[in-house]
Amino acid sequence: MGFINLINEKPVHLVLAKDRVRSIKRGHPWIFPEVLRDLPQAPPGSIALIKDKEGEILAKGYYDPGSKLAFRTLAVGRDRLDERLLGARLTKALTLRRRLFPDPSTTNGFRLINGEGDGLPGLVVDVYAHCAVMKLDGAGAEAFYNVNEIAAWLMKEVLPHTTAPSTCPATLSQALPSASQSTGGAIEGKKQQGGKVVQ
Repeated sequence: MGFINLINEKPVHLVLAKDRVRSIKRGHPWIFPEVLRDLPQAPPGSIALIKDKEGEILAKGYYDPGSKLAFRTLAVGRDRLDERLLGARLTKALTLRRRLFPDPSTTNGFRLINGEGDGLPGLVVDVYAHCAVMKLDGAGAEAFYNVNEIAAWLMKEVLPHTTAPSTCPATLSQALPSASQSTGGAIEGKKQQGGKVVQ
């Protein structure tokens, strides 16, 4: 198991109907449904490739045919979309935050992962003292990211280096924007009202 849930054996091939090649190559993280030639049937969170009209692969990411953000980019051009890439981005985000907030006695609450800003679209992680709150934006992110592996990474790499335990509850909200779809249940720690706990 790794940070990615492999929903599909082969990636979904998505072809651009409108010219967005320059935008994709510059790193724009989203593709809207109206920009695609068609929306093939596939489960949310399926790994997908974005291609131009000539068939050149422009980007790799995950697909959610029912979302207003049909495709979210994780890798551009020849970059590989794999466990190593996600692990490197998690580590890079953590390194940056440790540089920005080196002293937990002055700041022990911060956004560790800021979705597209950290190259992890649809994933947000906030740290509050010894707790982490993970939010997944939509069905695609919920299916693509392996929340148990990310929680294990947080427990190993982030939370042991924070301040001593307090009464801070930490939850995992798996359904944004609709919290009513949250699956609940504890990942690690004590169950709080609603969501999942990573503590």
